Amino acid sequence: MRKRGRRPPRPDFRSDPSLVTLYQVAEAVGEANVDRLRDTLTTADLCEWGVFLNSPFSARGRDMFMNGWLVHTVRSIMADKHHRPKFADSMFPFDKLSKEFFVAGKKTPSVNLPKGKPGTADEATHLSRFYTKRYEQALADYRAGRSPNRFGLYIHERLGR
Repeated sequence: MRKRGRRPPRPDFRSDPSLVTLYQVAEAVGEANVDRLRDTLTTADLCEWGVFLNSPFSARGRDMFMNGWLVHTVRSIMADKHHRPKFADSMFPFDKLSKEFFVAGKKTPSVNLPKGKPGTADEATHLSRFYTKRYEQALADYRAGRSPNRFGLYIHERLGR
């Protein structure tokens, strides 16, 4: 008769996605026995290790960074002078992770920005609506005959030859 309870997971990567992380943790810690490591790690510890192993601060992250740098160098050599590739397109999206890590909670101050440059998404939306409304008003004034165009001509006027 079979015992009830937790079945031991099958030792293949397809049925147990945490096995990849366990092998990487075992490599980082220096543990030879993955089964012993599986019994000692809790789910929270495994999640923290997963976050660390996917961060740019781990050895795997540094390897991915160097691989991305190599790909970026090759793409820069092969590109023409008008279309230079961006480094962020050449590597695993660690740039997004690092930007979120280093800039988390910071808001761009609009006080230090030049006039007319938005600092936040709300300011950008406000400015785009403001300029759209101003353009539509100028176009309506021109079509009504109240203001000239950039050449100094009113609507239906033409330059004399």
